[in-house]
Amino acid sequence: MLVLFDLDGTLLDLSLLAAVLRESIVRMVADEIGVSTDEAEGQLAGTEDELRQQEGKVTFFSTKVHPDEDPLILLNQALQRVAPAIDAVGAYSRIRTSCVSPPFPDALPCLEALKARGHTIGVCTNTVHEKAVRELIDSGLTPHVVFLVAGDDAARPLKGDPPAYRRKLEELVREHGVVLVVGDVVSLDLAPAHEAGCRTCLVVRDYTPDRSRMLPWLDHVVRSLAEVPPLADREGPA
Repeated sequence: MLVLFDLDGTLLDLSLLAAVLRESIVRMVADEIGVSTDEAEGQLAGTEDELRQQEGKVTFFSTKVHPDEDPLILLNQALQRVAPAIDAVGAYSRIRTSCVSPPFPDALPCLEALKARGHTIGVCTNTVHEKAVRELIDSGLTPHVVFLVAGDDAARPLKGDPPAYRRKLEELVREHGVVLVVGDVVSLDLAPAHEAGCRTCLVVRDYTPDRSRMLPWLDHVVRSLAEVPPLADREGPA
């Protein structure tokens, strides 16, 4: 069976990136609008709170994202409102490229167990191909990943274009039969996977709320990747 993982926030820990990104963006906002860093932080935090009250207003390209699902997307949206003159995408890309995101402690043992059981492992990410390959190599995950679908393998980030993402997943279902998609963001990773006929597994990390009770179509909810290999065994043959 094919087990398809999201990369950022599922296999790789973004906590260091999130801290560096926020600090850098606060400084940029302070310089841009002529306030102290404390005032810039206050404006960003206040805008994030406002966005949390506006369901459907937070987007990643054409995908609507729940405000609490991805703190980096939420910060990006707040930046665009507080200091629209700043190139939010460019700032994120520069910091993203220079900041190393280590694997979660449960990532490598999970992939090793899946490989030992005979399952096929893939990664689908919005990270550009070169960066994604480098991160997989640096994290020691490369030997277990059979294929990679990266952010610049399509005209724009695949998970920001739900129809294109669904078509890719449908293609994988036709090729592999049963596909289990494992991710930490329901709207980007799992809702399109469910619509494409994949099995779905939500990974709930410390920074993400467990919204599974509101989403009865989710097949599995785990708090550790150590739970994934037994699920894969039950979902379909290796």
